[in-house]
Order: sequence, then structure tokens, then C-alpha cells
Amino acid sequence: MIPEQIEKIKDFLPCSPLLELNDPWLKPFNISVSIKRDDLIDSRISGNKFRKLKHALIRFHDNEFEGIVSFGGPWSNHLHALSAVAEKYKIPFVAIVRGEKPAIPSHTLNDILKSGTRVVYVTREQYRQFRTLAEEGRLHKHEFFQRWSDYMLIPEGGCSVDSLLGVAEIITEITDEIAVKQLPSFDAIYSACGTAATLAGLSLGLSNSPTTQLIGIAALRAGKSLQQNVRRLLSDYGQPASDNWLINDDYHFGGFAKINIELTDFMKQIFERTGLITEPVYTAKTLFAVYQHIAQGKFPSGSRIMMLHTGGLQGLRGFHGKGIDNLISTAGYA
Repeated sequence: MIPEQIEKIKDFLPCSPLLELNDPWLKPFNISVSIKRDDLIDSRISGNKFRKLKHALIRFHDNEFEGIVSFGGPWSNHLHALSAVAEKYKIPFVAIVRGEKPAIPSHTLNDILKSGTRVVYVTREQYRQFRTLAEEGRLHKHEFFQRWSDYMLIPEGGCSVDSLLGVAEIITEITDEIAVKQLPSFDAIYSACGTAATLAGLSLGLSNSPTTQLIGIAALRAGKSLQQNVRRLLSDYGQPASDNWLINDDYHFGGFAKINIELTDFMKQIFERTGLITEPVYTAKTLFAVYQHIAQGKFPSGSRIMMLHTGGLQGLRGFHGKGIDNLISTAGYA
């Protein structure tokens, strides 16, 4: 669980479990798939969201900001986690939410509001403008944010240089564990991509592991923007260009948060065979890609693959009536 005092965050390594997936489907291929269970870090501040926020929180504490401002949609895992952080540490938090105020808030928004977060709704056009300015590093100069001039601005999804070090610690944990167990390194590591900040952090952590291929699975129709984000973040950090990563955009299932029966059937089958719960926005699409690549013969017999479970299971609540209600209730979101 997340430590109680913010001063301890700097030294906190979650060391989430790295568990081999015991799935009979894999046996004919003689390929092992392990899951880095970052969804187990904390009940609310889970997955890659905590990783990306860790060093932003350290900088917040060191620089004595008065509060935090950040951005996301009405189902944002990032805002959900950050609102929990702010509530836990009594940090004033303003959430800039894309779109008009809904007549009935999403489950995610309800949690955010209950945490004491101030929610400000902006038009989609404004939001796109803010996103562009954030990528250019000019967001803090926009007049809209002058009322929060003494607040830390955290970009959408935590996509900033601050996020890289926290995510890179995942590789440290994995390396330490396989060394203790005297296992070979992974041949490939898979992660979902929403903003690609997690992929950039993993690339940074893998900079000394040339034999491991890092594969990002785009959760949305993003064109080349995700690749550009990875290069920009690594460049801003001062990391030389690396070729240890790639982004595959074949598994977004129509776009962000889009699903179909093929994906939900896969989620149910994985749960029935292994007990692993995924959600359809990020982790199910990523694991689907892993299985497709294995079935297509992209990995030889004896390969070792890891997938980062980036959490976000609270988002399951938006998919009631989509054929996965058993997973939703098992995850504790009936």
C-alpha cells in the first residue's frame, strides 16, 4: 500500500508481484507469460498511475506548491488516482475535465467529487488547445491557469518527464526478482499506451538491456502521436534516442474505450482459465495482442514474455451490460 507520509514516497518501491500466468492455452507454444501486477499497488492509486505520479509528488513537496491542477476525461484513471492522492495527503486539487458537466456523473467522476477535488469542466475545443500547449511546454502561460499560478500543473495522464523515473523503477524490480530466482531476462515486455509516458519510462529503464524488446499496444487511434510522445519525453529527460521500443496500433478495437464481443469473450476466457481480471480500455487489449502475437508465431519456443498490468480496474464500471458483469462484480464493482 502507499505509505502514509509523503516524505516516504521517495524511498517507496511497490515491488508488485511478478506472476507467471498459469494458462493451459500457452502450453503447446512452450512460451511463458508473466504479469507484473501493478494493479495490486493500492486499491485506488493503482497501476502505472502511481508510478507516474511518484516523482511529481516528490517535486510538489520539495517546491512547496499550493496545490495541483491536472486534466482528463470523465472516466480518467489518472484523475481518479490523483484525486485519491490529493485526498490522502490533503493537497488542494483542481481537475480540468473534458466536456460539459454531465447530468449524471460517471462512477469515476463521483469518486473524484467525493474526494474533495474541485472539478472544472471545459469544452472539447478548449481541452484540445490545453493538450497542445502542454506538449509544447507552454500550458502554464495560458491566462486560464493564472488563477492557479502557484499550483503544480501535471499534464493529461501524468505524461511528463516526472513520470519516467517512477516507471523505470518497474525494470529495477523485475531485474532484481529474476536475478534472485536465477531466471533469464524477458524476451519482450508489453505495455498499454494511452499517452505513451509509461512506454517511455520503461524504455529508460531498459536502456542497458538490449536483448529485451519493448512493445507498446496503442489503446486508441493515435497515428504517430504516441511515437512522438515517447521521443519527446526521452529527449526532454536527456536520454539518447533508443530503438528498444515500438508501438503497435493494430489492437485499439476501433478507438479509445471501444470494444467488441471478440475482446469481451477474450477477457472472460482469460478470467475463467487463470483468474486474471483485465479491463477493456487498456489491459485486455494489451493481453489480447500478446496472445495474438504468440499464435502468429512471432516468438520462438522457450520465449519469456511479460505484460505490465497497468491497473485501471475501476473503469470496468463503465461497461455494465457489455457481457462482462461477472468480472465487474468479482473486481468489487458490482
